[in-house]
Amino acid sequence: MKELEERLRHLEKQVTRLKILSTMLALLLASLFILGATSTKETAKVIEAETFIVKDAQGRKRVLMGILGEVPCLAFLNEMGKSQISVALVKDAPSISLYYATPSSTKAPHLAISFGVGPSPALTFFDTSGTPRLSLRLAPDRGWSPALGLHNTKGQPTMVLTANSDEPALMLFGDQMVPGSILSIHEGIPRLDLYDFYSKAQVS
Repeated sequence: MKELEERLRHLEKQVTRLKILSTMLALLLASLFILGATSTKETAKVIEAETFIVKDAQGRKRVLMGILGEVPCLAFLNEMGKSQISVALVKDAPSISLYYATPSSTKAPHLAISFGVGPSPALTFFDTSGTPRLSLRLAPDRGWSPALGLHNTKGQPTMVLTANSDEPALMLFGDQMVPGSILSIHEGIPRLDLYDFYSKAQVS
């Protein structure tokens, strides 16, 4: 009888210990769950990735955001998957490009709003080969004078119309961007300057 009582007491002690251990384990698991949830909530504030892609209901890519080479870029795509609006930062100079929607087999003419050297704000029109054909810019080295340029198929300016210090001037360029003639008004007097291949004035 005494032996049976001792066994019962021993069994009760083991049961009590198991209850204590199970309670401690439950508390530990609950603590880990809370810490994990808190950590996930905090790190969710920052999302890191190389490229973000947004698709429409048909699974087509419509928005791309990432690094193209070393240029951060944001592009909006049409239903054919071609970029129609892009925003980029090229050498710390912002640029916005707008593209005309064409079939996927052809290239699209586009225009770009950007900052060049100076910085010089510019609006440039490109043909289907990506060559600039028409540009409008402000020249910081000439008192922010506006300049309208027409470009050849190589992208070189052939005619530039400017208004330096409120004095208009029309410049015609030959090969290698060498000025051929300049028609201007200086102090109210019309003037025509003709240049040779070495940019030396021959007639003025």
